[in-house]
Amino acid sequence: MRHKKNSCKGWSCYGFTLIEMLLAIALLSIVLVALYSTFFLSQKATEGAGDTLVRLQEGRMALDTLRRELASAVFSRSNQFTLFVMKDMDIYDKKVSTLSFTAFSTYIPGLSNIEYYIEEREGRLVLMKKINPYWNIDINMKGTEIIEDVYGFTVESLYNGQWVSIWDAGETGKVPDELRVTITVRVRDKLIPLFEIIRPGTGKPI
Repeated sequence: MRHKKNSCKGWSCYGFTLIEMLLAIALLSIVLVALYSTFFLSQKATEGAGDTLVRLQEGRMALDTLRRELASAVFSRSNQFTLFVMKDMDIYDKKVSTLSFTAFSTYIPGLSNIEYYIEEREGRLVLMKKINPYWNIDINMKGTEIIEDVYGFTVESLYNGQWVSIWDAGETGKVPDELRVTITVRVRDKLIPLFEIIRPGTGKPI
């Protein structure tokens, strides 16, 4: 009985042909590029979401802290050291506010003078805060950074059915009954306004 001879020649007897190897490498390259692109986009999206959450959390925490401080606001015409002053100013054609008031703070025993204001740094706006003993205000004291790279910080009080941006309790005799505080944060070239309606704890002089 005769055996049939194997008709294969060269590399085809032992595995893939050169063309098959090249095709396999090309397909593998396409798959790897697709996987890398997907991973890169996913990572970028995750980082962007993380940055957004951090900025929003900072804004909400600042509003919550301010709400709690204003709940203990104190003003009396008979006490020259107590105050409640709102001012507005222009920085880079943006309307921003400065808020100074006397209140009880967890950082200093007794009454404190608390100030929220905007500071410009290298073309960016930073929300700052100062806390002094109410009887000794240090105008040269360095403030604490609350949120960096904000787009705006505005404080408005309700007066005769309208929102106004200027208030001085030394002239009006009391703190506003209602405030609207807005912090606009910048997240990946998008502006997100965060606001809260706050009713100070002291609506009348004490």
